[in-house]
Amino acid sequence: MVALDRRLMIVVSVVLALALVGLATLSLQLSTQKPQAGISVSILDSRGRCGEGEPAVKLLESEGEYVVVGFEEPVANPCYRHVIEEVEVIQGEPLRIIVKLRLEKTSEVCIQCLGLVETRLRIGRLSDGAVITVNGLEIAV
Repeated sequence: MVALDRRLMIVVSVVLALALVGLATLSLQLSTQKPQAGISVSILDSRGRCGEGEPAVKLLESEGEYVVVGFEEPVANPCYRHVIEEVEVIQGEPLRIIVKLRLEKTSEVCIQCLGLVETRLRIGRLSDGAVITVNGLEIAV
């Protein structure tokens, strides 16, 4: 009976260890933004501020095969930041990178006013003429 309990404990320990490794791998996959073909997308910074405006995407910098793109989104109050929800790469001419951002509430105390969330994205290993779409707004780089 003692041998059976010991074997059961070993099996349970192995199953738990495998589950933890699986969760760690899943977590790594969700936080990695390299969808395919060596393309990477990362948020350099994202913050809200008081102000009004229209949704906009613009090219801020070009660094070789990498670009920095700015995205602005009007919000009811500036207590938000963007996080990457999904990145899709469509191979072809031109190369297309589709980025979906979602708003996430910040833990900061902030002023209640109409606002904009401003985000800078670094997107890389691009070919000339690539088209980047952020939340439905396109820019050719």
